[in-house]
Amino acid sequence: VQDKVVLESLQASDGHIRGSFGTKLTDVLGMTRMPDGRMVVIDSSGLTYLGDLASNLVDYRRLKFPPGIDELTFFDKTKLACISHSENKGVTLFDIESQQELASIFGHQQGASCLAHSDSLGLIATGGEDKQIRLWDASTAKSVRLIRFHDAPVDHVAFLSDQWIMSIDSNGNVARISLQDPSAFGCQMWNQSRGHAGRVFSLATSPDNRFLASGGEFGEIVLWDLHTGRAKWRKKTSPHRIRELKFLPVEPPQLVSVGESREIRFYEVSTGALVRRLTYEEAPTLVSLAVSSTRGLIAVGTGRGDGTTADVLLYDLE
Repeated sequence: VQDKVVLESLQASDGHIRGSFGTKLTDVLGMTRMPDGRMVVIDSSGLTYLGDLASNLVDYRRLKFPPGIDELTFFDKTKLACISHSENKGVTLFDIESQQELASIFGHQQGASCLAHSDSLGLIATGGEDKQIRLWDASTAKSVRLIRFHDAPVDHVAFLSDQWIMSIDSNGNVARISLQDPSAFGCQMWNQSRGHAGRVFSLATSPDNRFLASGGEFGEIVLWDLHTGRAKWRKKTSPHRIRELKFLPVEPPQLVSVGESREIRFYEVSTGALVRRLTYEEAPTLVSLAVSSTRGLIAVGTGRGDGTTADVLLYDLE
C-alpha cells in the first residue's frame, strides 16, 4: 500500500490538500488526543484545539491558556492538567470548554516535570526534580500519596492498568511501582544497563498493558515486557533523539516513533522489525505524535525551535 499524506495543514508546500485555518501555529511543542477523540496541539503561544483526526482537523480555534506548557493530560472528558515552565512548573487544572482554571497544584520542591492520569482511578500522577512521585485526586486536586523510590529526578510517569505506575528517572532507570503497596516491597527497578545509555525522552504503554516502550536521547528504542521486566527488543534507530512513541491499533500491532531524524518509523511490536519509514525533510524535528483510535490515521507535529510557523501533518496509513 502506498503511503500518502491526505492533509497537510497550516503550511503545506508540496501540492497536497491544505487545511483552511485563519491563524498559523508557531513551533509545535506537542499534541494529544482528548478522551472523546478531539485533538489539541500545543504551540509556543499556548494551546490550540484542532478537532477530530477523522474529520481532517476542520474545527480550529485557539484556547486562552498560558504559554510555556511542557506537558499535559486530559481527564473527565473536557478537563486537562498541564505543567507550564512559565508558572513555576506547577500543575494547573483547566476546564477546556469553559476555559476556566479549576485549581493549581504545587507539591514538588523543584517543580513537576511529568504527569499522567488514570480515568478509572480518578488520579493524577506527577514526577519531579525532587526524585518523588505524587498522586493527586483529580476531582479535588488534593494530594493522596507520596512515593519515594527513585534516586534521580523523575522524567516520565504512566499508569499501567489500575495496579501499577511506570516511571523513568534521569539515569535511565525504569521502575514499576505497585499502587497497592508503594513501599520498596511493592516496587521493581530495571536499571539503565538493561535499557538506555542516556536519558529517556518518551514513554508509552501498549493498550493491552503487556509492553512498555521507551525512547532515548541517542536514538534507541527499548520494548519492555512488563511481566518479566526484561527488554523484549532494542533498536538503535539513528544518532538522533526520539521525541515520542505511540502504539498503533492495527493488526499485527505496531509501534510508531518520531524524532530529530525527521523520520516516522513503524515497528512490528512482536519482533521489532521495521515495517515502514516516512520522511519529512522540511522540518529539522518531528516533535509530537497523535494516533486515531478508530482509523489508520496519525498526526505528526513539527518544531523548529525558533518561533516560526510549524506544520501538523495527517497521514492516512490504509
